[in-house]
Amino acid sequence: MGKDKSNSNAMKLRHDPLGKQIHDSENSHMKKRNRVGKLSQANKDKQEEEQVESYIPKELSKKILSQIREQALEAEQEQREKQKEEGLNTFRQEIQSKILNFTDFVDELDQPVTNKETIGDEFDENDSFEQFSDTESQFGAGEVDIDEEDEKVLAMFMGGFSQNQTRFTLGDIIESKLKEQQEMSQSVSGNSQSSRLNPKVIEVYTKVGKLLETYTSGKVPRAFRILPNFQNWEDLLYLTRPDKWTPHSIRVATKLFCMGQNPKITQRFLALVVLPRVRDNIAEFKKLNVHLYMALKKSLYRPSAFYKAVLLPLAESGDCTLLEAKIIGSIITKVSIPVLHSSVALMKLAQNQHYSGATSLFIRVLCDKKYALPYPVIDALVAHFVSFQHDQRSLPVLWHRALLSFAQRYKTDITKDQKDQLKPVLRLHNHHIITNEIRRELFSSNSRGGILPTPQEIEMK
Repeated sequence: MGKDKSNSNAMKLRHDPLGKQIHDSENSHMKKRNRVGKLSQANKDKQEEEQVESYIPKELSKKILSQIREQALEAEQEQREKQKEEGLNTFRQEIQSKILNFTDFVDELDQPVTNKETIGDEFDENDSFEQFSDTESQFGAGEVDIDEEDEKVLAMFMGGFSQNQTRFTLGDIIESKLKEQQEMSQSVSGNSQSSRLNPKVIEVYTKVGKLLETYTSGKVPRAFRILPNFQNWEDLLYLTRPDKWTPHSIRVATKLFCMGQNPKITQRFLALVVLPRVRDNIAEFKKLNVHLYMALKKSLYRPSAFYKAVLLPLAESGDCTLLEAKIIGSIITKVSIPVLHSSVALMKLAQNQHYSGATSLFIRVLCDKKYALPYPVIDALVAHFVSFQHDQRSLPVLWHRALLSFAQRYKTDITKDQKDQLKPVLRLHNHHIITNEIRRELFSSNSRGGILPTPQEIEMK
């Protein structure tokens, strides 16, 4: 049966309850007031806008907006000009301060290095190398190529050194030092017994040396980590026999000494251990072990110590082989080095009285890094190349390529008089390919404090 709809409809209420009706009737007049108030406020706003539009014509409003935009653009341009001026002023101040302090910085290389220094000395701010990077140099300097014919030519510039001549290895140096220590300990009188090394200390560091002979990875002994803190760290270092260390130990020790706060200790360690060990490895295997190569790269955390202990001694020794110079040059090309340190190194290389192939190779590598060199360095390099105008020997290709790199990078920083001084040098030492490129770079470019040469002057050159 279906549902009875009549009964269900009869149960529904026909109107709301009385209480709700009374409440709605009391609030009805408040709703009307709110609606009327909103409408009146909207009408007032419209009237005000119409009045404003009637007061300001459209043409005048466009002019006002255009003037506001022009003023904003002028303010932006003034602000940019101020920023440029401030940047130029700061850049000029930095250059002036570098030039003023350059002579003092050069004198630091001539200071003698004491054998025994403690890490408690003051920290050298110039050696804080925060921008160190193991990646390729940002200037994109390529690898160094060496011509085989240069070896015969460079033999004339070796200063009487022959390859068959014996050279002291790191083991010979350490054995002589140990003998000196034994003789000194035997000759010590009874009143100065405190100057001798404690037998326990000798035993500890001899055991440390035995461990470093087989070290490949992991932690090193604490006695070795605190070695740079001692005042007589060199005597203790000889007890460990660095000539028998593994290349892994050399790499860890270089990192340990480079992290210290005294650059003189780093320089002394590089000169005593790293450089002789690197040269011995190259002489034995005709190439350099990868861990020793990384040790040299880590030593550039202290660029001043690297130049003083590695690069400059090699260039001044007169017996640096082309292979050694090529390996050191590849490290310099792959690491970003501060300009001041490289500038001082270039000046010292240019002032070196004993010429060798390594000198030209190092000058070329440093010039290819495209530094903004100070003018004293430019003058020293020009004087270096001009000094060969009385040398009748045939110069190697390395010399011509070094002069070409210098002319390509710094042709606008050379004065006209200096370019005239280079003319007889180019006439005397002529290369069938490179010399023409050097002439084109030098005599078709602007000079320091001068103007561009005319086409007639270029043809006369």
